[in-house]
Amino acid sequence: MKTNLVIGTYSGKYSLVNKTNKLKTSLCLLNAVNTNITQITIMKPRVNPEHEEDTNYYNFDSIDISNIREKIKIIECENIGISYGQFFTAIRHNMDFDYHFFIEDDITVFMDYFEMYMINELNKIPNNAYLCLFYFKTKKWNLINIIQPENDYTQKQFLDKLKQYDLSKWFTVPDNSFGIISKNSIYKILTRFNGFDTINNIFDTKFNGIWIHQVLFGWIFYESGIEIHDISDKNVNLFYHTGKNVTMCNFDGDLHKWKELKYNNESFDIPVFVPIELFYPFEQSDLIFHLRKYFKDYDKFIRKFNELNKVVTTHY
Repeated sequence: MKTNLVIGTYSGKYSLVNKTNKLKTSLCLLNAVNTNITQITIMKPRVNPEHEEDTNYYNFDSIDISNIREKIKIIECENIGISYGQFFTAIRHNMDFDYHFFIEDDITVFMDYFEMYMINELNKIPNNAYLCLFYFKTKKWNLINIIQPENDYTQKQFLDKLKQYDLSKWFTVPDNSFGIISKNSIYKILTRFNGFDTINNIFDTKFNGIWIHQVLFGWIFYESGIEIHDISDKNVNLFYHTGKNVTMCNFDGDLHKWKELKYNNESFDIPVFVPIELFYPFEQSDLIFHLRKYFKDYDKFIRKFNELNKVVTTHY
């Protein structure tokens, strides 16, 4: 069985995002977990001309990745569809893998042998599915609605591309979108869209709201008959809100208010993937204190956290 961990990246500096060391930190942590992943595919998109490029972003000489270095393959690509477009481009480069996993450069693996855990969970689903960390069960999306804030030219360009599809339908989007998909489901997507070129063309729209690409990610699955499932009833999930804080991401509603929710004896396994902001130099003692009651085995979580946090402190 061949497995592919795709890491969407971007070395451009923009807005609140400080890209320095994000990918290196993620790889240091990945190097420290146990995994039999076949390949780690790092996507290297061209940086937009309006953004400053970190020219050292993909230089890993200063970090210890001895356990995974031979598994890493860097693929250069255009910056189309941000990380969601990169994911499909990575798959296009090698269709031999049985399963593809998707994360970004500020996300890392937390669970040992995460690939087998996620494959086992995916295979419990009887239908073709994309298994992500979390999606809002009470929220649906519509492509006509989401492009309304865009200018007339962008709306027309986008709608002309998709005129053969019924865009009035409502669908689910993988909100904490990192997850896994099988080769069989990829073939089903390619059959629906008649190949990767169509998918790439759909993503190749210059939206002012780049988050629209994530909605398109969900729509491509929906249009292909790929169900969205998550592990929110099985594992603690964490989400970093850019420039703000890390929150639990398991329940519908305002994620910032998760600490105020009534505790109903929920019990979860440790996370599969986590944001790198869980670790040093970020101080997360309050987060961990409030998470404690949700773990089936808190000691298992804290042992792994301390182990990985030590890796990061050594790196810094």
